[in-house]
Amino acid sequence: MSDLDQLLHELLTPLSTLLLWEEILRTTDEPVRQAEAIAAIRASAQLQARLIGDMRELDRARRGALELAPTRVAADELVSAAIARRREPVRATLARDAWLHADAPRLGRALDRLLEPPGELALELAVDGEHVVVALRGAPFAPAIGHAFARAIVELHGGTLSGTGTSAVEIRLPRST
Repeated sequence: MSDLDQLLHELLTPLSTLLLWEEILRTTDEPVRQAEAIAAIRASAQLQARLIGDMRELDRARRGALELAPTRVAADELVSAAIARRREPVRATLARDAWLHADAPRLGRALDRLLEPPGELALELAVDGEHVVVALRGAPFAPAIGHAFARAIVELHGGTLSGTGTSAVEIRLPRST
């Protein structure tokens, strides 16, 4: 599948879900089924809005128009918060006393995108000399938009994101003292 095909798939999936549940909502009188439809429509609309927001930020990052607001951040707290937002558990090993100079909300969103797909996942946060390293192994990682968004945010922080997103991803960020 080409990058464009993947991008279109990611954008069309929530729209297809919206249309399916709208049809169910229109044709049922069952209150439980109506509530289920409303919840699914809301979730699909939120996903669509998030994808569009990520694409907007990705475009701004690529044009050099995205400004970061970095502060000193404990890497283990940033990673722990992203793990807590994930719907499935993560086997995690987190180094303490690893500090970053980062825009925590944006870097947190980048981690969220990499942790988003379902499946078993292991994460290791470590210090490697002058770098803080986040290694992810297990489930297939973020689809095209999420992976590109995460890479752009990591690179704006002076780091690298390696891996194809299939089963292993590594983020290397400059360590703050």
